[in-house]
Amino acid sequence: MLLFAIEASLGELLGERTIKVPPNLEAELRTRFASKNKGVSADDRSLAELLEFTYLSELIDIALLTTVEHAENESVKRLHSLLQSADASEIRNAICHPNRPFHPMYWYRVAAIAADPCVRELNLGRVQEALVSAEAGKIVIPAAEWLTTESWEIPSNLPSESDYEITGLIGRSKETRDLKKKLLSNRFRFLSVVGPGGYGKTSLVVDLLRHLVVDSKCITLFDYVAYVTIRSEQLTSSGIERTGEKTETIQDLCKSILNSLANLGIADMSSGFEREVERLGSARILLCIDNLEDVLYQCGDEFSSFVEDLPPNWCILVASRVPVDSACVTRVGPIPRGAAEVPPILVPVVMREHVDV
Repeated sequence: MLLFAIEASLGELLGERTIKVPPNLEAELRTRFASKNKGVSADDRSLAELLEFTYLSELIDIALLTTVEHAENESVKRLHSLLQSADASEIRNAICHPNRPFHPMYWYRVAAIAADPCVRELNLGRVQEALVSAEAGKIVIPAAEWLTTESWEIPSNLPSESDYEITGLIGRSKETRDLKKKLLSNRFRFLSVVGPGGYGKTSLVVDLLRHLVVDSKCITLFDYVAYVTIRSEQLTSSGIERTGEKTETIQDLCKSILNSLANLGIADMSSGFEREVERLGSARILLCIDNLEDVLYQCGDEFSSFVEDLPPNWCILVASRVPVDSACVTRVGPIPRGAAEVPPILVPVVMREHVDV
């Protein structure tokens, strides 16, 4: 309720002024408008009409630019600093994402912003009213559309289910931090996660990418996250089952990547891999290729050349049982002792399944 009031009040503040938006952001807002309003031209839309397509971080940046010659610019700077310190965008996403925990500290962070003098200085009356109502236990639920709209999310085709869904990813915090740091540094174009089979490479990669697509630091690094798995078999309760055709050649891999890009809605399968990759050369794509070992066994040298020929704007992340030449490596070893203990929440389940013989 409080964060909604802040966001809405900022929009109202800007709606009363001649809005200034950086050219690159204006183009992006018109693209978002066109994507949501199929068949409706975005070219003749005013900047005020495009504000609803901004993310919270963009909205406060626009407010800074718009008020640069106005007396309240210092108050806007103060509000900008508070929102950044509170990591308001993370809170915004936690509100909108039902599978993400909402920590009590989030409420206090936003309440501190709402109570700051800069809110009164900017005459954001709606925010003050929301704070008084919340403190009195009167909750006014924001519009359903606001609650179900992420403040951002990088388009991706990440799998909806993973093997670690019940317990969460256990014992991989060090590897996760290492890989995330490398991805966010924007210094490495080609990265690999390497380790024996069954050590959790896929779980590590998918879990990290799920967090990155809604991470405010990534929105400026990647336009899309394309996930490709070339695993052709999986272990089930009834044994090993085939999940698809085996991918062993670069040609097979190209077909799988093109299919992934087509699932994202940014490529046409009928146009061919080379043509579509050339067309998407300016896009910032994080391409993740999982279970790469079969291709490396057959044509490891050819794969290195294949990566070099991909657009320089693309970042390539692979997971494999065998090392990959020229990649920046994150190694996955055995889970540290103690990290794989049964989580307390699952102890009743484990006890219920235990049978004395």
